[in-house]
Amino acid sequence: MPIAAKFAFPGSKGELKLNSTDPRKNCSVKFNYLAKEEDLEECVKMVQLLRRVAGSESVAMFLGVHRQNNLVSNSDERRRICKENVRTYYHYHGGCAVGSVVDDEYGVYGVKGLRVIDGSTFTPCLDRK
Repeated sequence: MPIAAKFAFPGSKGELKLNSTDPRKNCSVKFNYLAKEEDLEECVKMVQLLRRVAGSESVAMFLGVHRQNNLVSNSDERRRICKENVRTYYHYHGGCAVGSVVDDEYGVYGVKGLRVIDGSTFTPCLDRK
């Protein structure tokens, strides 16, 4: 059974560039996942927690399998797991916020005729504390 975790406010920032004004042309995307050491450390903590959860009696009983004790890994292995498995699986709102990327009418700054109207324009609502 796949298991995953996500943290909402990574310090690493990616980049998206339009290569053309033609909307049929692909843009250039640099995800830059885990570029900041703090993000990698958060991922390592999540892997450690998920391994503890996956190896628990409760989860084993729920899945109808035997508890696995071989899920413990060292820090280097957890870092490797993070780097090999990091991905975007959720479009977090707030990435195209009004005032920073789009104007009050949802027009993208610097791109005539392009508007963004979806959850990415919403102000993030999660408490960052």
